[in-house]
Amino acid sequence: KFEAQTLLHRHNHFVSQVIANLDALDETAWQQHKQALATHIAEKDKKLRLRSQRIWLAIGNKDINFHMQKRLLE
Repeated sequence: KFEAQTLLHRHNHFVSQVIANLDALDETAWQQHKQALATHIAEKDKKLRLRSQRIWLAIGNKDINFHMQKRLLE
């Protein structure tokens, strides 16, 4: 429905907004966001579908030892 130039413009606008939002965070908010993300990454898979998605993602990323979660947390 949209031309490539429109998509590129919207994409660039989105990226610049994300960067501006990150720059606006103070240290406390930044640490809270980091901790929340780490908690989310460390969370055990609650459903088989989520586990299979994680495994297929690891395979696609050539993570043959399935250590992506550990590396992300480090």
